[in-house]
Amino acid sequence: MIFGFLFSIMGISNFSANKMAIKNFTTVVINILDLLSQNPIETPAPNNNSLMINKIVFDNLSFRYNDKWIFKNISFTLYPKDRLGITGPSGCGKTTFIQLILKEKIPTTGKILIDNTNIQDIYNNAYFNNIAFAPQKPQIYHKTIGENIALGIEYDENILYKCLELSNLSELRSKISKSQNLSAGQNSRILLTRCLYKMHQLFSQILILDEPTANLDQLATQNMQNVFQNLSNYITHNHVVIIIDHDFSFLVQTCNKILWLYNNQYFFGSPYELYYKYQEFRKMCIDNNISSKMLCR
Repeated sequence: MIFGFLFSIMGISNFSANKMAIKNFTTVVINILDLLSQNPIETPAPNNNSLMINKIVFDNLSFRYNDKWIFKNISFTLYPKDRLGITGPSGCGKTTFIQLILKEKIPTTGKILIDNTNIQDIYNNAYFNNIAFAPQKPQIYHKTIGENIALGIEYDENILYKCLELSNLSELRSKISKSQNLSAGQNSRILLTRCLYKMHQLFSQILILDEPTANLDQLATQNMQNVFQNLSNYITHNHVVIIIDHDFSFLVQTCNKILWLYNNQYFFGSPYELYYKYQEFRKMCIDNNISSKMLCR
């Protein structure tokens, strides 16, 4: 369950900004870290329904909407253990970039490769089993609690119980076969439980987080940032994290790689590299009270 931990972050995305939310989140983190230290997971051998990832290559990736180019000729490579933060002003193509990864859109030119294979040529089962995507808002269906967590994955009550416990939802253990109205906080933690369950069952290697700090106050955001920084000791070499977030400070202190989309151009590198290479990026850091010593390298 080594990487299911990351999804604990999403469990607070819709919490009220109060002390109880932060306390609950901290408890979840401690529980998951304890489990991680005791139960590392081996990635399974590849088949039609699984995929081993050694690198993700973005090869001259371009996308045009009608007559407008959203971005052009983006090229870089991610390796397991990389954490990519995508930043830029509204309309620069952040969401479009993620949609290309999720195969929701097709590049106008260029391609995305897993190792040397175009993602368009990879079995969808293998590809999407390897992606854990956390949207801004969890979808809760008119199904039982257990079905809302498993979402079609093999139903294992013992694993469901453990994931509920890790998500501070032990009170729902006796209700997994029932449909029930939950609070907003519980719905957020159902998303966490769902993601933990998928990570345990499918060994996903790519994690995509869409605005994990949305609607959080400064204290809760700082708390989450500290979690990410401490997480580096627990991530295995098998995983890639991709994050879109409006919080520039959060990204540059959390991610070791940044894709900065700006003025129809792109810039890629570590936050530290971009700070010293581009004056505008450095100005953004200064405006957010971020010194070079605070940047992820």
